[in-house]
Amino acid sequence: MSAGGNSGLPPDTSVVRRIRRFLAFGVLLFFISPALCEVAPVILGIYPVPVAETGEFVTNWLHQAGFEVSQEFPDAGKIRLKANKAGETVLIEIRSQSPLSSLVEVFGTIPVKGKHSTTDGLKASLEGYVFNHDEKKGGKPLALPGEVQTQGNTIVCLRTLTKVGPVQFSGFVIDRRGLIIATAHDLDAVHGIITDLYGGAELKGEVIKRDPIRDLSLIKVKKTFETAVSVNKGRRQLKAGDRVYSIGCPQNLQRMVQVGIVEGPPAMVNGQPLWQVNMEVLPGSSGSPVFDQDGRLVGVVKGRYRGTETRGFLIPIDTILEFLGRGTR
Repeated sequence: MSAGGNSGLPPDTSVVRRIRRFLAFGVLLFFISPALCEVAPVILGIYPVPVAETGEFVTNWLHQAGFEVSQEFPDAGKIRLKANKAGETVLIEIRSQSPLSSLVEVFGTIPVKGKHSTTDGLKASLEGYVFNHDEKKGGKPLALPGEVQTQGNTIVCLRTLTKVGPVQFSGFVIDRRGLIIATAHDLDAVHGIITDLYGGAELKGEVIKRDPIRDLSLIKVKKTFETAVSVNKGRRQLKAGDRVYSIGCPQNLQRMVQVGIVEGPPAMVNGQPLWQVNMEVLPGSSGSPVFDQDGRLVGVVKGRYRGTETRGFLIPIDTILEFLGRGTR
């Protein structure tokens, strides 16, 4: 055996340590490097379209934008999409919120230069699809009227703490001096209200009037608003087949529009008249204002018929006027 040979001898421990450190660093980098590039998750919104249809639209949109797309179906009512294009990776999850609505969330984007054009473009296209696609029954374009869109900045998202825990609901400004209308059924012995305003500002609100029978409340905040919904100029008469639009904050998402159809004349429920509409009413929608196609207030979302997804009830504008002391039945 040559004196210079090292056969049978233990390897240099310093070299082994360096190799192990290098391999450990490489493994760690492999797992964490995507996270270093990942942008915080972004909720694009809840859309009144079933999961399968939403997934098909998003997939086609990504293909048209030049992405290669792979799909996963981890659970019932959930679709995950991974799209790649020239150094940009987009990860999207679509989840069922009800049989007729989907939540779309971008879990991560890894853009080359930190731009978010893909996310913004997808959101704009989804909104355009929802409000401009052909109706299933008639083929007439379902466009969101401009008069309704202009009411968006009057919507207020409300949060409060009750005996049973936190509650989220909706409201809208009726007076530029800081008066907000909302429902009353979640405001029994509350411990303060937080109002999330259009634009992201938060203010404390105070309940200054509450009517459990009419299920309406009046909330005051210390702010002067640029615009408000006109209650006095609202529309008091509707007929079966009229299209209406609610704008609210379902499931903590701000200013989502739901489209509905009036089913018939008001029905008396617990001594109070309520319009019946074919419209999806998601949790958190209570207190949302409802407008006709000309942007005139017609009522407030009260809730939905238990056991259904698309039968909603609206508090008529006559009841709102009575509550405010501006009219009688």
